[in-house]
Amino acid sequence: VLEYIRRETEADKTPNSVEIFNACKLSTWGNNKTFIKHLKKLAEEGKIKELPKAAGSLALRYIFVK
Repeated sequence: VLEYIRRETEADKTPNSVEIFNACKLSTWGNNKTFIKHLKKLAEEGKIKELPKAAGSLALRYIFVK
């Protein structure tokens, strides 16, 4: 997850939680609720930064913190 977000950030992209989930094909983090919990924990640890939702989207966006 961190590697994917890092690559997207370096490409000046801000993937949202749905894009991250789909790109990483996560089965180990279970359902969407568990996945969001893990993303929030990574943000709290300062590894990624949570950004506001894009216009018309229901999903928060994320960037890698260097």
